[in-house]
Amino acid sequence: MRIRERVVIFAVAVAVFLLSPAVGFAERGVINEASVGELDGCAVVVVRFNFPVRYIRHFPKEQGSEVRIQFEPLSINLADLENRFEREEVRFSPDDRIPLSEIIFEGNITGGPFLTLTFLRSLAFEVKQGADYRSIVVTPFQDVERVECFPAD
Repeated sequence: MRIRERVVIFAVAVAVFLLSPAVGFAERGVINEASVGELDGCAVVVVRFNFPVRYIRHFPKEQGSEVRIQFEPLSINLADLENRFEREEVRFSPDDRIPLSEIIFEGNITGGPFLTLTFLRSLAFEVKQGADYRSIVVTPFQDVERVECFPAD
């Protein structure tokens, strides 16, 4: 084999190695998925993470056009640790059931990480830990008393 052929074979092998998904170089954010789901007949926003998390607190407590949620990773691998200090705008499917404008993850600010949900108008909401410890669930309500939720259908 000539040197030129060896160089070409080596270059192809390196390219295959670097582009292989098994290597773990693929871009992966903190958020796995953000979607509108259903809980007890109500439409809810479910934000799923790529690692277990623990909900700490949120502000404002009961209503507003924006809710900022503080949480902490419970267990995180090296690849996710790098992403933890980034800022990430989460893509989600628009849904007519909930007036949600955007979802932003901010790991790069003091006291964080934070997850911020922005709604198209001020509304009441409830925030809680997901049962799987990999998600946070936000239930928006149509009224300030938090009696009438947005219907799931």
